[in-house]
Amino acid sequence: MTNADVLVPVKSEHRLFLAGCAAVVLIKIIFLILDPHAAFFLGDSMAFLGTAMTGWFPPQRSWAYGLVVGLLAFPGKGFFTLLLLQTAGGICTAVIGGWCLLRYLDAKASVAVAVMVLLAMDPLQLLYERMVMSEALSLTGMAFFLWGVLAYVHRPRWQVLVFLELAFFGAVLMRLQMLYPLVAVAIALPFLSYWKPTEGFALRTALWHLLLALILIISTHSGYRHAMGIKNQQPPSHSYGTNLILIGSFAPSVEVTDFEDPGVAQALKAWVVMSMDNRMLRNDHAWKEGGLALALIKHTGDFYTADRLAGEALRHAVLRDPLAIAVNGLSNYMDHFDIFMMSHWLSVDRGDFDFPQDVQDLLSTKFGFGPEKYRKSTLVRSWHAVGHPYYLVLALSPLVFLAAWLLAPRGHKLSLGIVCVIGVLLCFQNLALSCLPSMRLLHPVSLPFWIAVGSLISHRMKKSGRS
Repeated sequence: MTNADVLVPVKSEHRLFLAGCAAVVLIKIIFLILDPHAAFFLGDSMAFLGTAMTGWFPPQRSWAYGLVVGLLAFPGKGFFTLLLLQTAGGICTAVIGGWCLLRYLDAKASVAVAVMVLLAMDPLQLLYERMVMSEALSLTGMAFFLWGVLAYVHRPRWQVLVFLELAFFGAVLMRLQMLYPLVAVAIALPFLSYWKPTEGFALRTALWHLLLALILIISTHSGYRHAMGIKNQQPPSHSYGTNLILIGSFAPSVEVTDFEDPGVAQALKAWVVMSMDNRMLRNDHAWKEGGLALALIKHTGDFYTADRLAGEALRHAVLRDPLAIAVNGLSNYMDHFDIFMMSHWLSVDRGDFDFPQDVQDLLSTKFGFGPEKYRKSTLVRSWHAVGHPYYLVLALSPLVFLAAWLLAPRGHKLSLGIVCVIGVLLCFQNLALSCLPSMRLLHPVSLPFWIAVGSLISHRMKKSGRS
């Protein structure tokens, strides 16, 4: 066999991959032309708009995305440039997904291209490319992180480590939900590569890379945490108020005796008028009058103190009855399979509601987005509405990740295993900790899911072809 015989299929695969890239770009352009309408999820979107206008750092959400919105849409610029950026991010996400399959998981080029097209047409991705929310750009950051991870496993180099750690920070900068699933991989990666059977990677090098990873993580995230602390006049932290949301999510497992201060327990008995045992009121306990979170804020007179007390109560509840907490989390997860409520949840995710007049005035005067530009019925919204079978599959993705890893060739166990672990962690974290079922929480799972599916299908096809 000559060198030309070897290079011909490689060149053919590369041509097919480039054709796939062109298809992704074309798909995104067509969707953007047919549906260039910005969308909003009040609460989250309003927080980002507040940052865009005033530089305010919302305690429970990313301030970095709000600054991006301010740069591209304020004052009076409209949201089309932001949608362009998020669409470009979607192109990068799809192309990186296909490239990771082709380059590092030895997938067939046809399968890699199919995955790229599916990622480009993903209804969750297309919706959040139009939403004034951080989902689309955070997934792009995670795509670059996964690319760096697989490149590092393939050939551990400190330059690649720096790249993936910065990509990790970029993903978290956009969306804090990425923090814990990705940081575990970012820290463990040097030792995982050291134990890879086929890699001659010295322990001393692994330790040096681990030190470099820790320096990068601590320095970048310390900067973010201190910026949050300065703006909120609190000790440094990634966010504030998360415990107040979680205490709503786990209200059925929390008892007033979990609060150390007897005065707090007595106040909650007076002010919490909702049943704490009713799981359907979890979101109300997190956000509404008469629920746990607002009762704590009312008692303390301070949002940050209330958040601290909620965190203490949650820790006591875990220690008192860990099984009840686990069952509560599993029930939160299983709520996402209620097909009779799916249409309602999807409508909430899309923000299918009329804006209050003050919001309409703000969008019109500050961002050049008048009422005539808002559409409740669009191509992407309709595509999102019919995607519920896909969302159910995503909710079951831990089973797909397990199957993909078990059936993967030995040489790809580590690389694919890391992708699958990230997908499983994101899925369980987002769904089990939710105070309200939302398919939006499955959005970051889509990229590792399609990579795992592509790897599984490709290697099954190759095995079948050899037999």
